[in-house]
Amino acid sequence: MKNKKKGEKNMDNFFNHNPDLYTNIILKKFLSINENYGLLKEAINNPTYINRKKLDNAFKNHYYKIKLIKYINKLIYFYSID
Repeated sequence: MKNKKKGEKNMDNFFNHNPDLYTNIILKKFLSINENYGLLKEAINNPTYINRKKLDNAFKNHYYKIKLIKYINKLIYFYSID
């Protein structure tokens, strides 16, 4: 059996202590993007202000896009009703 690297153990601990990440569709989609998962991994393994800020900004950008798409979908829907 292989020994896990410290970074892998940190990630396992993080996901074990945050099981909601598996049920939240927005977070699942965010983490399915390799770049974002890498930012999370870096923030966990090297928890500096800059790494946390990069992760936070990436999530804000991701969430903003979701909200914008939802807004545009509603506009299209209600415009088509008129």
